Amino acid sequence: MRRVRALAIACALSLVAASALAHPLDPGLLELAEQGASGRFAVRFVAPRAAPALAPIWPAACRVEPDAAVLDCGAARLAGASIGIAELERSGASVLARVRFGDGRVLSAWLDARTPVFAVPMRASRAALFLDHVRLGVAHLFGGLDHLLFLAGLVALLRRGRPLLLAVTAFTAGHSVTLACAVLGLLHVPPGVIEPAIAATLVGLAWELARRAEGRGAATQRPLVLPFSFGLLHGLGFASALDWLGVPRADVPIALAGFNGGIEVAQLALVVALRCAAALLAPLARPLPPALSARSAALAPVYTIGTLGVYWLLTRLAAVATGL
Repeated sequence: MRRVRALAIACALSLVAASALAHPLDPGLLELAEQGASGRFAVRFVAPRAAPALAPIWPAACRVEPDAAVLDCGAARLAGASIGIAELERSGASVLARVRFGDGRVLSAWLDARTPVFAVPMRASRAALFLDHVRLGVAHLFGGLDHLLFLAGLVALLRRGRPLLLAVTAFTAGHSVTLACAVLGLLHVPPGVIEPAIAATLVGLAWELARRAEGRGAATQRPLVLPFSFGLLHGLGFASALDWLGVPRADVPIALAGFNGGIEVAQLALVVALRCAAALLAPLARPLPPALSARSAALAPVYTIGTLGVYWLLTRLAAVATGL
């Protein structure tokens, strides 16, 4: 039964790998910064990479200056009005909207197909800020195949309930440490180092899967070492996304807790989904000869994770080299 489940997990990995791309979060960013208490806001809009043609929708009472760099709401103010992104429902993309008022208040909302419009409240809600970053964490994890493959590889490597749960917890602990240190400014590693290193963790995981297939794997005897150490690297990748969004210093604790909570929810959902998929697909492997079933179960995740890991490692190193 274990071999059958491993084969089902390997098939699920192959299907995911065939349809997804590597890691970047790549949301859009719509930021308004009030100039004093004038009702005039400097505008910064970065469209999502997946939908570069998107454009903001402004309140009717506000006027956009010709260069689209300033939104003038005057006496009408912005609080109580709504801002949004045109055609966001059809694009499948996401945009973080943030409003910085002259008195120091910062309001934010996560815009996507379900909520393409942000009704700017009169005052900030910490609960809304927390939930926005939970959603950001979930979107970040599910938007990056490298992180997904690493977690799925842990499922294929360990499989059993308690060791797998401990491994995922160790991975969470690892990325929580570096995520917190990086966001709080205690640690800084250039993205040109982080992204190839994350790809290298997939190569290392494939190596452990190959060793396990030969009965020589050490990770199954020490299930916490590999995921914790690799989690330290993955946390730096998470931090680069959160740092790019420019979270205000005062909001860092709430944003960090929400973002990390969203990542954890997504991780657990992935593990549960893979184990359910293994149970559902297990009957399909029963007609296979035992030798073929065992060999496929052992080699499919090795080739899937290892091939993609090497590909991303080389392409990311090449991107760093050409950027020098």
